[in-house]
Amino acid sequence: MKFDRKVLEQSKPLEEMCLITREFLENSAIYSDYEVQHRIGVIKDVVEEYVPLIQLARALPDFISAKLTPPSCAGPDALLLMSDGSEIGVQITIAGENYSTALQREMLARGEIIFPNQSACRDKATNSIQTKGRILTTKSANTKNMICEVIFALEKKRGSYRDGSHVLLISTSRRPITLANNWQELLICSMKLKEITPYDDVYINVGDQCIGYHDTLSQ
Repeated sequence: MKFDRKVLEQSKPLEEMCLITREFLENSAIYSDYEVQHRIGVIKDVVEEYVPLIQLARALPDFISAKLTPPSCAGPDALLLMSDGSEIGVQITIAGENYSTALQREMLARGEIIFPNQSACRDKATNSIQTKGRILTTKSANTKNMICEVIFALEKKRGSYRDGSHVLLISTSRRPITLANNWQELLICSMKLKEITPYDDVYINVGDQCIGYHDTLSQ
């Protein structure tokens, strides 16, 4: 039986949220390669929203429970319940996700090797996927690309703000081991140059780390 999204719409504490994702992954073989590679339906909900939400929950000491909102909701993507009884609306997005990365996932599904720093495009004549760009890169270049992706995601979501959203949660595919040692400092310095209103806070998931940034420009 395929996973019912309504489970994600029920407010759960952190341990139960982790259990839900674990059970989903253990039964993911029931989904076709096409559904997985294109992140269709509940696969997208779990991978791009619920898992990042769990990471945010771990970073908040006053967190009680969380849930995704229904797809028809015009407000935030998720709601967090805090220990003081307040409810925080969260808008969730993935930095650096585009047509090229979707094609790279298709290549991975076929067992092909990809290099994250390359871009991919489909040759309309042959329907094959072509890649271009440098295979090898530096940690400095990776850090610069990660920050650019985060800033672009921030600016894009500010333009499509949803009422009731207090927090913007941005996830990246980058891993700290591939970044410069001072990547956190560089990221925060770049964030300080940008307004985040109408959001109160922005959190960025990088690997297993969740970095929070509070708006200071509007203070």
